[in-house]
Amino acid sequence: MKIAKNTVVRVSLLIRDEEGRVLESGEAEDKGPLDYVHGAGFLLQSVEEALEGREEGEEIEVRLPPDKAFGYRNERLKKRVSPALFGDSGIPLWIGETVLLDEKEGLPDERECIEWMITEIGDDYIGLDGNNPWAGKTLHVRAHVLQIRPATGRELWTGRAMSAEIEKAGIPDSAGSGPWGIECGPGCCCWGT
Repeated sequence: MKIAKNTVVRVSLLIRDEEGRVLESGEAEDKGPLDYVHGAGFLLQSVEEALEGREEGEEIEVRLPPDKAFGYRNERLKKRVSPALFGDSGIPLWIGETVLLDEKEGLPDERECIEWMITEIGDDYIGLDGNNPWAGKTLHVRAHVLQIRPATGRELWTGRAMSAEIEKAGIPDSAGSGPWGIECGPGCCCWGT
């Protein structure tokens, strides 16, 4: 079977920066291989294009300048906010933690939000950066194709590869029917993340 739209692909990724530093490795104990639905936009478009038509066992390597990866850094996506903004939200506030904030009002929100990384914690402010940590970097991506299979109906509908645990749980494999028999769709809380 070849990688094509609507196939589920398991790949082991190795991502390095221009200096050769490993940014992410599918061979690391805490990561492992990645499963995705090809054509659903889960991987960067340039990586999916390079994987198109490949078979199990094949490997690709691509060099992605910032405009083909995560774009360039935008200094307007750096700001300082008051710690009071988080109030009693229970959001852990430490450097390196990410928080979701509404871009317009800067409030913790899950509707139209940006993921911000906490970069500084001062007495009267919290420094945030909304840039992807890999923005501005040229990436070298190596992907080893481990497995290819047709996507299930649920995977096509959600655009996400399902783990074996979810498949074994007996959740119906039909679009429009959630685990409790209610109508739901991608992004619905009953589908998880």
